[in-house]
Amino acid sequence: MTWVAVPRTGYPISPIPVTIRWSPRSHANVLLAWRLLFRCWFLCVPVCKLRLDVLFGAGGYFASPLLLMALLSMTVVGIQEETSCE
Repeated sequence: MTWVAVPRTGYPISPIPVTIRWSPRSHANVLLAWRLLFRCWFLCVPVCKLRLDVLFGAGGYFASPLLLMALLSMTVVGIQEETSCE
């Protein structure tokens, strides 16, 4: 849609070449698993200590460690996502 709408307004449009360099051994990829495990462990204490009946997450990647710890502590989980499709 953008490639049709922008030229109609009189503005030129041209593609930008993108090169993605991904390495399975990159520093960020290795640390991602450890950061996720640390966040899960860090969130386990409050979830277990509060003894929640229900935990609602707002969705997105940032809610996954909290919802995972809630599931492991046998807490009912609800997800409310604004951008989800039916």
